[in-house]
Amino acid sequence: MPADTSDNIHSQTSKEPASSDERRRPHQRAKTAVLLAHDLVEDILRRDLQPGAKLPSEREMGEQYRVARGTLREMLRYLELQGVLAIRQGANGGPVVSAPDGSHLASTLGLILALSRTPFADVIDFRMTIEPTIAARAAERAGSSAIAELQRSLDRLGDDTTGDAEFVRLNRLLHDQIARATNNPVFEFFTLSLGATIDAALAGVQYSAERRAAGRASHVKIVAAITRHNPRAAEVAMREHIQATITYLTINYPEVMKRSITWAHPAG
Repeated sequence: MPADTSDNIHSQTSKEPASSDERRRPHQRAKTAVLLAHDLVEDILRRDLQPGAKLPSEREMGEQYRVARGTLREMLRYLELQGVLAIRQGANGGPVVSAPDGSHLASTLGLILALSRTPFADVIDFRMTIEPTIAARAAERAGSSAIAELQRSLDRLGDDTTGDAEFVRLNRLLHDQIARATNNPVFEFFTLSLGATIDAALAGVQYSAERRAAGRASHVKIVAAITRHNPRAAEVAMREHIQATITYLTINYPEVMKRSITWAHPAG
């Protein structure tokens, strides 16, 4: 990794011996670790490193950036939590480039909403605002492969033997695929993170046969509009679908609408 990408961090650390890093206060070391993380990410982008690409060892990074092992490992842990890299074990192990996905944004979003005591009703209100627009964009931009993917998921959603958990999973998958069909990663990642937050809030909710049938019928209309490349019809169908969900929850699970968002367990 060329040294010219680390001028910023060098200005922070090169004037003192590496051993002084261990004597810094924890918040100072954390700040240096974040600065170092930014330099490393910039280098990954500059070199166009793809997921799976091997990064320099801890020893090599320590020598390049002139920081002690404690700060370096804090930086690696920080980027691992962000999904930027993974640490492989074994003789040929070490840090490798990874690809962040919606789960990392979902965790951060869930934490912020939990700490702000955000009620689920506010989350579903945001969904009502953004997802009809996403459906319209999908209708404008979806290619044949994206449409075929939507149809396959729609077919699986129509299976009458589907349990509540699988029904929720397939429902969320369709929404994720609609966002992906926009070819806009901002829509995709926000939909993925929003879906994870909603799923956690709806744990324990059961769906009647009538609600499942109505949900599938709504998705049929949405996918049909996207297939016809009709943005207005897709937007209206998505809005009607979300409104029907709000009505069902308000009548059958009013406590869910009032419940504050919780930060979902990473394994959940």
